[in-house]
Amino acid sequence: MVVTPRVPKEAVANLHKHLKQIDPAYTPSIMTKEHLKKVPKLVSYMDAHTTQTPYSFSIQKCDKVECCGNIRTPLDVRDLAMQRQPTPRLDPSRPGHFLCRDQALKEAPNHPNALTDLTDMPSNVGDKDKKKLKAAKERDVSVTKSLGLKSWEGRKIRAIITCFNCNKRRCIYSPKDEEFIAANVAFRQKLESVSGRYSCGDLLFADDHPLSKVIVQKQGLTCESQIEKGYYANTDRSLKVKMICIHCGELGNDNEEFLYCMPQLIEKNMTKGYNCFPICVDCIAKKKNVVHGSKRSELQARQERIAIASGNGN
Repeated sequence: MVVTPRVPKEAVANLHKHLKQIDPAYTPSIMTKEHLKKVPKLVSYMDAHTTQTPYSFSIQKCDKVECCGNIRTPLDVRDLAMQRQPTPRLDPSRPGHFLCRDQALKEAPNHPNALTDLTDMPSNVGDKDKKKLKAAKERDVSVTKSLGLKSWEGRKIRAIITCFNCNKRRCIYSPKDEEFIAANVAFRQKLESVSGRYSCGDLLFADDHPLSKVIVQKQGLTCESQIEKGYYANTDRSLKVKMICIHCGELGNDNEEFLYCMPQLIEKNMTKGYNCFPICVDCIAKKKNVVHGSKRSELQARQERIAIASGNGN
């Protein structure tokens, strides 16, 4: 589990205070690029005082004495610090590596994109893959209909595999248990052939392979996707699993203080009357939502509203 360092509340409050001084229109709810139009003074300040690159974010004094006072740093050093930096470009001579800074700067006069192009950055590669992900999700809908999986029902999950990138558990479905048992050897051999390096969205058997109708997977998954809802305990199946956070997949060593399942969520008045999926304290701290199931109890919802109104909610 990755542990994120906690920033002291005093430091966060101090940051908000400084941003408010720069632009009185600033509020802590300013979080996205679209919100920036609400704080033009802050945007202007960032244009004049900051240099942002994929490698760094630096704040510098501007050249206006009335704004930042006299600059003690020699001008040539300041200009060097504020110059545009190269953005990572893939190095054709070293597959899987980016051009180093000196290489990119050397190529810049003849290849301006060595400084400005962002197409090789992972976030933009992800943008290019949106159409591919959409097609994969459409494929998943088609598979549920053709194989009678009823929206990936949990009782037809026969095995669990783990993504080697994000460590999240993903489900293997099969319409009939006896068919999966017969194909189990081929399933294990396939995993061994890729050294267990399954990644979210990979198909062990392509759709044109006969075993793809027996060992069935969702393709419309990424490492950002929630745990499949069908993963969670289903009384009609023989496969039993441990409870894990639906967002990050952590189980917290069965620690009730780390993973909130229904008893803890009810105690803390967090269900809004629904049956809910497990969520860990780290994801709650990150403002992740409690994920609701389809069933809802009006009585449970009313009891929670009363508890919250009376000050007993958490």
